Amino acid sequence: MWDSTYNRYIERLLNDQYEAAELLGHELTKGEIREEFIREQINNQFGGTVLCVSGVLSIEKKKERYKQCDLALLSHKTRRRELGHQYLINPKDVLLIADVKSSLKMRDIKEWDEIAKKIHKRAKKEKWVITPQIGLISYRYT
Repeated sequence: MWDSTYNRYIERLLNDQYEAAELLGHELTKGEIREEFIREQINNQFGGTVLCVSGVLSIEKKKERYKQCDLALLSHKTRRRELGHQYLINPKDVLLIADVKSSLKMRDIKEWDEIAKKIHKRAKKEKWVITPQIGLISYRYT
């Protein structure tokens, strides 16, 4: 009973926080506040085992292509490469990589599917110990 009640409580907080952020007129600010709220919830609930951060994700090793990453779950054993409030994120070091969207569109799914393929191909080729899970978190979808 307690888990399901708590889960509904957190779901309600996420939805209420989403609605409260709608009061702000600046799209980038709304997105950053929503992402930070989710990271705080993850760190508060799982902080003893993982650290949830945002930063710049290295997609391809040789071409040095990068992508902004909203959420990355790092083990506490992972080296932290901090740049202010952001991190340099090596996909080899993470458990989960996710992008947060206020409104998910098909192009977002296609983009992150391509990113996942590149990372998983690299993980297989380099025989990583852990292959990160990759996903999208969305409040709404179209």
